[in-house]
Order: sequence, then C-alpha cells, then structure tokens
Amino acid sequence: MKKLLTVCLVVIIAMGLLFAGGQEESDKETLVFWGKQAQDRATDELIEEILKEWGEQNNVEVEYTTITSEVQKEKFAAAFETGNVPDVITFDGDFCKYYATQGVLTPLDDFFQELNKRGGGMFDGVLPVLQHEDELYGVPFQNDIYFFYVREDLVKGVGEELPQTWDDIARISVKIKEKYNIPAFGHPLSEINDTEFSTRIIMWAFDSYIFNENGQVVFNSPETLEVFRLIKKMYEEDETIPKGATTWNDSSNNQAYQMKQTAFIINPGSVYRWIKENDDTLHENTVLSRMPAGPRGTRANLTACWAVSLPKDSKKHELAKDALRYLYQVDNYNKIIESAGSRYLPVYRDLIDTPFWNSNPKFEDLGKMLEEAKVVGYKGPASAAASEMLVQRILTKAFSDMIVRGMSPEEAVRNADKAFKEIAAKF
Repeated sequence: MKKLLTVCLVVIIAMGLLFAGGQEESDKETLVFWGKQAQDRATDELIEEILKEWGEQNNVEVEYTTITSEVQKEKFAAAFETGNVPDVITFDGDFCKYYATQGVLTPLDDFFQELNKRGGGMFDGVLPVLQHEDELYGVPFQNDIYFFYVREDLVKGVGEELPQTWDDIARISVKIKEKYNIPAFGHPLSEINDTEFSTRIIMWAFDSYIFNENGQVVFNSPETLEVFRLIKKMYEEDETIPKGATTWNDSSNNQAYQMKQTAFIINPGSVYRWIKENDDTLHENTVLSRMPAGPRGTRANLTACWAVSLPKDSKKHELAKDALRYLYQVDNYNKIIESAGSRYLPVYRDLIDTPFWNSNPKFEDLGKMLEEAKVVGYKGPASAAASEMLVQRILTKAFSDMIVRGMSPEEAVRNADKAFKEIAAKF
C-alpha cells in the first residue's frame, strides 16, 4: 500500500509539472513581424536574431517572415482585405502612404517622437511620404538616396577637376567624348523609374518643379525649358548621352558604368556595392559625389525609404512598440546598417559619423546628400496626385516626345503640363 501511494504521488507530481510547463507555454505571447527582404540573407538573419533576443527576454514568441518585393503588393492587399494582418510590417514608404489613406494603419506620431530622441534624431526628408492628413503612419527603417557617380580618372584625363555644376558636366562630357570616344553621361531617356527619379533630381537643381509649395502644378516654366534644352543638346548635338538610352531599362545605366562605357551616372548605392565587390580599378577611380548644382546654385537629391508600420487590426500595438524600441536601440540598429553595407543608409544622424562611413572617403559627402534629399512631389507635399503622375510616367513621356517623336522642348513641356494638371484636378 505504501509503495502504491508513493507511485501515485510521483505520477501526480509529474502531471503537475507537465501541466505547469504546458500552462507556461500557453501563456507565452506571439508577435507576428513581416519584414521586407534585404538584399543579403545575413542582414535578414540579424534582424530576426535581434527580435528573437527581445522575445526571449520578454517571454514572447516572435514569428519573423521576410516578404520579397515581387510579392509584397499582393501579400499586403490580401492581408488587409481579410483582416489577417501581422502585428508589425516593414514595406516601401509609398505602401505606407497608400495604406494610411485606406485607414488600415495606426498613427505613430508619439512613438516616432520617442525614437527620434535617439542617435542625434532621424533624417526627416522622407517623413512626408509616411504622413496622411498630418499624421505619421510609419517610422523610417532605412534611407535610400541617389549618388552622382564620377569616373575621376577620365575627368582628370581631359585636364579637368571634379565637376560641381551641370555646366561642368556638359563641358567635361564633350571633352571625354572627344578623347575617349564614349558618351559620358549615362542618363536614361526611356519611360522607366530611373528616368523619372534622376530627371527630377536634375530639374530641382535648375529650380524646375512640377508643384509649387501649395501643391499647384507649375511645370511649364522657363526653368523647366532650361532642363529640356540641356538634355536635347547633350543627346542630339554633343552626343554625350548614349543613343541607346531611349530604350534602356532600369539596370542599363548600372551596366554602362560597370562596363566602363560612361563617365557619369545617377544611381543608388547598388552600383557602388557591385564595383567594390567586383572591380578594384573601377572602385579606385570612382567618386561618389553630391549632385551637381544648377545655374542658381541649387543642389537637390531624391530620397525614399522603407517604413515600419502597425496594422490597425492588430491587438498588440504596445507589444509591437516594445519590440521596436529594442530593434531601434542605436547599437542594435547600427549592426543592421553595417551588415547591409552601402545598400542601407541609416535613419539616425549620428550613425553617419561612425567609422563604417567616415573611414571610407567615398562617403565623405553622405551627410550633405541626406540633408539635400527631397521626396517625389517636391516642392509640394507628398500626395496621391504626385504618386499617380509618377506611375503614369508623364515626365518621361515628355522627354520621349522631344527626343524620339521630334517635338520641340516648348511643345513637350506644354503637353506634360496639361497632363499633370488633369491628374491634379482629380484630387
């Protein structure tokens, strides 16, 4: 009998321990985090590691899934339509603005202000993209800007110093064409994203804008005509823009520079990453410059970002914010930036002034570039109208009208101005 009681007691204790363990497991919360896939697996794994480290400290199971650019549009649409949303989501900034207008994200103004006290504050050039009706619906996760790539060896080979203005670019390009027989300015002229973005950068340097500060269309201006006439001259008379640029895709100017067929391009950090990993000579001869200034001294760049947002239908906003506080700790966040190489630019100002960036002379102007960066729609607000104008390729069609279809600069600009105003009238 005594032996039987002992056995029963052991069984009861074992069952109690088993129940307690199961109860502890069931009490563990789950946080579902959808991250935008990085260009390298190591960075994705590092982000997941940091989040799971926070989860272990707080008895939370973090389910981290990376979403590729190819499927993000359909993935997000299905999630928001069904209400089966993650607790945290990372996506392109323009997705943030779009879904904010749909009413499916939660405002993050106060949370952004909390994080903005760290790391010298965040670069604020991208914030308009993440706002809707004066409220912020996303926190920047990384910045993108464009670099002006310069073949220093070719510039010095024609007896010139590094170009500072667009007049310099036009003049030096002619000299490079004459000496090296290559079209120096690798500027796309087809109806693609690269043309839309890089042409805006040139326009802004000339004080040419689609919108004024009040959001009114002001495209048809003397300053805009200056830009069109410059591009027409470089392409047709000087032949310093490649003839094939009218049929380029978004990787063509990358390839032209990487294959040493041009001296200047406007492009994000992906080209630099390629030449650093694949061509020591080209890397040594490349300068990453600020954008050239226009005739009145204006310099401008274009910026975009990835954003972190909280779906409105999630019931775990406070838990999600706690995880993000840990992810955005300056030391943790800087590990992510350095893992991604030059593909990610930091959102914190202080992180530009670290050995990773300031020990590389290629990036000495990076802080100035970020401060000069504007968003699509500048000088007006980031708006749905500005986004549709970009999608409809109105600007690039205007250059095609002039270069391919033979319109005068004046007619091409008038037609584009009319198209811009028709879109603006819908909003």
